[in-house]
Amino acid sequence: MPHIKMVRVRANNTHIFFILLYYAKTFTVDVIFDMGDKLININQLAEEFSQEHISALPALHAFTGADCTSAFKGKGDGATHQASESAFKVHA
Repeated sequence: MPHIKMVRVRANNTHIFFILLYYAKTFTVDVIFDMGDKLININQLAEEFSQEHISALPALHAFTGADCTSAFKGKGDGATHQASESAFKVHA
């Protein structure tokens, strides 16, 4: 059986993206997220952020970035980023 070096995940769902990013540092292969018109190397992206930030992303995504949360008016103006930064300072 050949050794697998790369896995390509094709999805247009951001939930899958954040799940892959959350677990990226546990993968033993390169994981490429295929959005149809764009390829994102999940492993490389995960290296650019601390595990603390990556661990917070699923919750932040569920609150503000889920595919259908249009009812959270005004949350896209930087308020979420500011809230996450202040939360990281509290726990630091």
